[in-house]
Formats: sequence, C-alpha cells, structure tokens
Amino acid sequence: MKYSILLLAFIALPCNASQFSKAEATEEIAFQILNVIDIGQTLDIKHHPNIHEGRLFESGGSAEIIGEHPSDAQVVGWLAVEGAAHYAISRYMIRHDAPKWLVHAWQAVTIGMKANCIQSNYHLGLKISF
Repeated sequence: MKYSILLLAFIALPCNASQFSKAEATEEIAFQILNVIDIGQTLDIKHHPNIHEGRLFESGGSAEIIGEHPSDAQVVGWLAVEGAAHYAISRYMIRHDAPKWLVHAWQAVTIGMKANCIQSNYHLGLKISF
C-alpha cells in the first residue's frame, strides 16, 4: 500500500493533459492501469523463488535493467519510469501533430504488449501484490 499514491499519480497523469482527445486519454489511462497491474504482479515474484523476471527478448521482461529477482524499489522505480516515458511519448506525439493513426497504433501496440506480459505473469501464478 505504500506505493498506492505513486501508482495513482501515474494513472491520473493523462487526466491533466488537455490536448489529449477523449479516445487518446482513454488509451493512455488503459496503458497506465495495465502498468500498475504489471507492477503488482512483478512485486509478487519475491514470493516465488522458482520464478524470475524474464529477459526482454525472451518474455518481454526487464531483467537486463532490474535483475532477475528485483527488489520492490527496483520494480516500482523501473515501471514508474516506463509509465512516465509512455505518457511523455504519447504527449509528444499529440503535441507535435503526429498522424492520429500513428498515435492510436502506438497505444494499441504498447497496450497489447503490456496485456501479453500480464497474461504471461498470470499463467506463471503471479498475483497482484502491493
């Protein structure tokens, strides 16, 4: 629960972006919610000594950055950076008039990747743990 305020801040970020259309804000919020779920599942790794954070090109994990058995601070820190970077890229594309199809493609691909990661974590037995 100690990370709840930080996590909620990342979900709320797009709500303050007046240049986002309703659809764009909805997509960004969807990504951020999935990111919070991913944080919760990744925090559960410590309860499963036989499971480790995967490698980027093997499973979409981030072991190269946070290690195979990351601490809570490493998990929250990395995925908070990931969420902030996603928001910044989305906002940059919108502010600089990127084609709408490109903005929606960016959101669809990243949401799909995050959802796949969550599904893989679920099948490994990881639960959401805060």
